[in-house]
Amino acid sequence: LQTYIITPQCPFTYQRLEVELLFPRLQLKKVSIPGRCLDSDLDNFDLSSLSFGFTGISFSPIGAKFKATINEKGGNLDLSTIISPTTVAINIEKSKITSNFLNFIIKKKSLLEGTFNLECHATYKNRRFETGQITLKSSNFGVSGQNLQGLNLPGLDIGTLLLKGNFASNNTFEIKTLTVGNEKSPLMANFSGNVYLNSVDLGSSPVAINGSIKFTQTMQNNFPILNLFFGGKKLNEQGFYTIQIDGVLNSPKPKIL
Repeated sequence: LQTYIITPQCPFTYQRLEVELLFPRLQLKKVSIPGRCLDSDLDNFDLSSLSFGFTGISFSPIGAKFKATINEKGGNLDLSTIISPTTVAINIEKSKITSNFLNFIIKKKSLLEGTFNLECHATYKNRRFETGQITLKSSNFGVSGQNLQGLNLPGLDIGTLLLKGNFASNNTFEIKTLTVGNEKSPLMANFSGNVYLNSVDLGSSPVAINGSIKFTQTMQNNFPILNLFFGGKKLNEQGFYTIQIDGVLNSPKPKIL
């Protein structure tokens, strides 16, 4: 193995390096990125390959074009960028990422399960997103079993997930639609609201989200703890509880209204 050091805090390893000179491109095989690269105690994130290269000049917007490709077991992320002195245009199309990738990014070990289709078109300027859209979809979304204050909670196979949102000029991510589950799922939920992005630490981004959630009777029977939170709360005409979520991304604070 060879070690490549971006910073002393982030030494990642790779097995083989390939270089192309016509359009300058680097490709690393069997890459392992330590969790401390994101200032976390997570296990290493392993990639089949990681490549980055120059692909030409863009005239609208004006800048240099680059493409990065990340391949992991069960997923691939194709990221195209146009870099100018003041702005970075980001384009992700028809990419599939795994829960391992998302868990690594959000610094939550084995929280999410499934594979996700991702598309993103955004403009980044002065360390913040100016404009853009994101769509994230899954048909096999789930949450793994967790220990919550000494209480062991089993995992949930939820099924469908759809997230659509926009970046606003004030560095806010506007959640237009976040739909979790369907009629066959143990729960169904719909949310919308804002995430006020922290450019230094994404997990510390404040959130202001409103939504509704509904549980099947089977889930209520299997999770008696739900009665502690939702017992006595009013349901709307469709049988959903109304929820307000504050706090930050890494530590949201739900409130049942």
